[in-house]
Amino acid sequence: MDEVKEKADFPWITVFIVLIVFAALILGFLMFPAYKYYRAEKDFINGKPESVKALARRPERFGRMLERQTRDVDDDRLMKIVDVFDKAREKDEKIPKLSELSREVNTRCSYARFEKTGSLADLKEALYAYPSFGLSAKLENTLLNDPDDEKRSYVAREVVEKFTETRLKHFIQHAEENLGKKDLTEFKKILARVYYDLGKARFSTDARDLVEADALFDKALELYPGYNEAMFKKAEVHRMYGRYNEANEILGPLIEREPANVKYIFTRAHNLDRLGNWTDAIKDFERGLNVQGYNQKARKRLAELKSLAGKHEDAIKACDELLDGGRYDAEALYMRGKAKYDKGDYAGALADLAKAIKADPEHAGAYLIRGHTCKAMRKYKEARKDYDRAVELNPKNAVYHYSRGDLYKAARNYKEAIKNYDESIKLNKFFIDSWNNRGLAKYYSGDYDEAIKDYTKAMELDPFYARAYFNRGLAKRAKGDYGDALKDFAMAIEIGPAKVTYYFYRGNMKRKTGDLEGALADASKEIELFPKNQASYMLRGAIKLDMKKTGEAKKDFDRGIRVGDNRTGDLRTAGQLLFRRGLHDDALPYLSKIMEASDRKNTQTVYTFFMVCIIRARTGKPGEMRKEAGEYLKLLKQDEWAAQVMKFFAGKLDEAAFMKASETGKESELKGQECEACYYIAEMRLASGDKKGAKKLLEQCIATGERKFTEYISAKSELKRLNREEDDKE
Repeated sequence: MDEVKEKADFPWITVFIVLIVFAALILGFLMFPAYKYYRAEKDFINGKPESVKALARRPERFGRMLERQTRDVDDDRLMKIVDVFDKAREKDEKIPKLSELSREVNTRCSYARFEKTGSLADLKEALYAYPSFGLSAKLENTLLNDPDDEKRSYVAREVVEKFTETRLKHFIQHAEENLGKKDLTEFKKILARVYYDLGKARFSTDARDLVEADALFDKALELYPGYNEAMFKKAEVHRMYGRYNEANEILGPLIEREPANVKYIFTRAHNLDRLGNWTDAIKDFERGLNVQGYNQKARKRLAELKSLAGKHEDAIKACDELLDGGRYDAEALYMRGKAKYDKGDYAGALADLAKAIKADPEHAGAYLIRGHTCKAMRKYKEARKDYDRAVELNPKNAVYHYSRGDLYKAARNYKEAIKNYDESIKLNKFFIDSWNNRGLAKYYSGDYDEAIKDYTKAMELDPFYARAYFNRGLAKRAKGDYGDALKDFAMAIEIGPAKVTYYFYRGNMKRKTGDLEGALADASKEIELFPKNQASYMLRGAIKLDMKKTGEAKKDFDRGIRVGDNRTGDLRTAGQLLFRRGLHDDALPYLSKIMEASDRKNTQTVYTFFMVCIIRARTGKPGEMRKEAGEYLKLLKQDEWAAQVMKFFAGKLDEAAFMKASETGKESELKGQECEACYYIAEMRLASGDKKGAKKLLEQCIATGERKFTEYISAKSELKRLNREEDDKE
C-alpha cells in the first residue's frame, strides 16, 4: 500500500509543464532568427537601411526576396528599394554588391538609372548582367528610337560583344517576331554596323587579325547584304592576302552600285596594276580621274602605267600635264625621265632625271633610273656612282642592291656582282631575280655547281620561272650533262612565253647529241617564231651541213646574212662552218666577202685571211697564198704574233722557226700560240699530202686544251675527218 501511495504522489504534472516550457523555449530560440529576419525584411521594405546588414547574412534568400519584392513594381518604386540598399552599403562595404545578390534586379535597376540619367556606365552594367530577354523591348527601343547616336551605337556594340552567339540569335529572333519590317531592317543595319566597326578595328590595328576581321565582315553582310563598306573591306582583306582577282570580283558589283565612288575604282585599278593587267588598270585610273581629276597620286601612277604598258608617248604627255605651269615636281620629272628611259630616249631621260634630283636631292628612285640609263649607254663609271647613291639613300631596298649587282655583272666584275646579289637576297629572300642573276654571275665565273643551286632556288620560289630552267640548262650543258640540260630547256619552252634562244639552244644541244631531226625541228620553230633572228638560220644551216645537205645549208646561211645586223660575223660563221667540213670551194666566197668589206688590220679579218691562205694551199694554189700573205704582212706590226703566222704563210718562216716563234711572248698567251702554230703547220702538211705528220700536229694542237680557240675546234674537225678516211680504207 505504501508503494502505491508513493507512486501516486510523483509530480507528473510538474514534469510535463517543465517539458512544455522547455520545448517552448527551444522553439522560441529557433524561431527568433526567422522572426528577426522577417522583421528586417519588413524594415527594409519600409525604407530602413539598418535592416540590410541582417538580410545580407543570408545572400541567396536576400536575393530571392529582392526579386520577389521588385518583380511587379514600377521603376520609381524599384529605385526607392534599391536606394535603401545603396545607403546601407555606403556605411558597410562588406555587404555584397547588388549584382552579386540578384543579376535580374541589378539589370533592371541599372537600365532604370540609364533611362533616367543617360549614363552609359549604367547601361553597360545593365547589358553586362542581362539574364533574360525581358528587356528586349527596351533595348530595341534604344537602338531604334533614341536620338543619341552614341547611345544607339553603344547598345549595339555591347549586345554584340557581351552576348554569346546563341543569345544574340535569340535576341535577333525576338526582334524579328516583335518589330515591323521597316524597324527590323533598321535594327539589323545597326547591328551590322557594329560588326563592321569591330572588323574594321581588327583590320586596322597593329596586331592585325585578318581572319577574324573577315569573319566579322561576313556577319555584317549576313545581317545587311547591301552593306557596301563591309563588302569593300572584304575586298581589302583579299587584297592584303594578295588575292587580287577575288578582291576585284567584289569590287565589280560595288562599282556598278556606286559608279562615282573613286575609292572603289582606284582600289580596283591598283589591284589590276598588281596583277600586271596594265591595260585595264589604265582604264580604271582614267575613269577615276574623270570623277576626281585632282588626285595627283593617281595621275602619277597612271603616267607610270602607261610607260610600263609601252605607251611611252602617252606617259610623257601625262607627265607634261603634271608639270603644266612650270611646276618643279620631282616625282613627275622622275616619271617622265623613266618613261623616256623606257622609250630609249637616254639623253632626254638624263635631262629629266637631273632636274628631278635637283628638285629632290634625296630621291633614290631618280638615282636608280639614271643609273639604268648610264648603264644602257655603257657609262659604267657614272652608273656605279648613281647606284651607290641610291643604295646609300635606301640601303634596305633589295632592288637597289640587285640593280648594282646587274651593273657589275655587265662589267664582268662577277665577284662584286655576287656580293650585291647576296645583300639583295638577305633583304628579300623571295626576290627571284636576285637568285637567278646571282646564278648567272656564278655561271660566268665558271662555278657551275653553285649556279645550278641558285637557279634551283629560284625555281622553288616560282615553279613557272622559265628563265631559271633555261639558265640551269646552260650550266648543265657547260658541265657536259647534256641529258639534263635538254630536260631543262624543254621545261623552259613548256612553261614560259616563247623567247629568242630557247628553241635555238635546245636545237643546238640536240645537234650535239646527234638528234639532227629534233635539232632541225627546233631551229625551224625558232625561225617561225622569230624570223629576224639570224643565228637560227646559221644553226639550221649547220644542221643541214651535218645532214650533208650543202645546197640547203648555204641557202639558210644566205638568209641569215640578209636578215642579220652583223653581216661580217654571219659571213665568218658561214665560212668557218663550211671550211671545217672541208668544203673549201663553198667557204671561200663567204670569207672573200669579209676581206673585201672589212678593215684588213682588224684582228678578226687577219684570222679570216689565214683561212683563205689554207684554202689556197689546199686547192693547189700555194704560190698565190704566199704572194697574198707577203702583201698582207706589210700592214702588220712585225713583232706581233699575227705577223709571225703571216710570215709562215708567206714562206718567210719554216716550220721549226714558226714553232720557235710560238714559244716567245707573254706566259698567258704561249699555249694559245702553240695551238695555232700546230694547227696551221698541220694544214700545210695536209696540203702537201703528209697526212701522218698532219695528224700528229693536230693531236698536239688539241692537247693544248685551248677549247675556245677557232684553231682548236677546226683541229678536232680535221682530225675527225682524217680518222673517218682511215676507217673507210680499212
